[in-house]
Amino acid sequence: MAYYKVFDREKALQSPVFLFWFRRYAPFDKFGGATGFEFEGDHREGPSTSPSATSRTYACLFVNRSEVLYGFSGSSGTRFLGYSAWTGGLLGIRMMMEVINKDTKGAFAYADVSLDVAEHNASNYVSFTASTAGANPLVPGSPDIDTIVKASFFFNHPKTLVVQGEVFGDNFPNLEIFLSSRSLSWLLLDFRTTGWQDTGPITRLLGSHDDQSLGKFSASLPLNDKGELAIGH
Repeated sequence: MAYYKVFDREKALQSPVFLFWFRRYAPFDKFGGATGFEFEGDHREGPSTSPSATSRTYACLFVNRSEVLYGFSGSSGTRFLGYSAWTGGLLGIRMMMEVINKDTKGAFAYADVSLDVAEHNASNYVSFTASTAGANPLVPGSPDIDTIVKASFFFNHPKTLVVQGEVFGDNFPNLEIFLSSRSLSWLLLDFRTTGWQDTGPITRLLGSHDDQSLGKFSASLPLNDKGELAIGH
């Protein structure tokens, strides 16, 4: 797990805090078959705004009217299910067997997910670029899932928060972006990969793809008298 800044409780109490989440999840029950191995997916049908939903990589940034107060990144972990039916695997199962012992079915590990944040703030305006990168911890040398988010928060009106942005990176696996305040959440972006669950990890992840757009988001969110989200979506 990586962190951005040290959490400052006093600053967090000065004005409402919004949690900005971006996560990459494999909706499949299992994935990676073309490598000769299969791993447990996130068993999803679509995006979720639940903080407890599993994902391959995730990051959460705490944003108020002035800055990004705090952030963290991580992974829900990866479980090895066993060898796939792909004979040899596109990466050569014999070579991979020397790296991963054939008796490690059920092995579980957490990915090391980086978090980098650059802020550009002004009065009633918070803007940042945040990126994460993390690879399959059970396959040494596997490529990262790269995600780069550029977002802006406009607090020009006391009853409205405008959030805009764009996401770049690998187009596998799925991506979800949402904002939370109190017990309410608002889904900002739902990106779904066209990559196949078996071949996606080895055909879609090489390189950072930092110029490949995964989608834009823009929302005008109503706030209550305390400056928190008034409704969820």
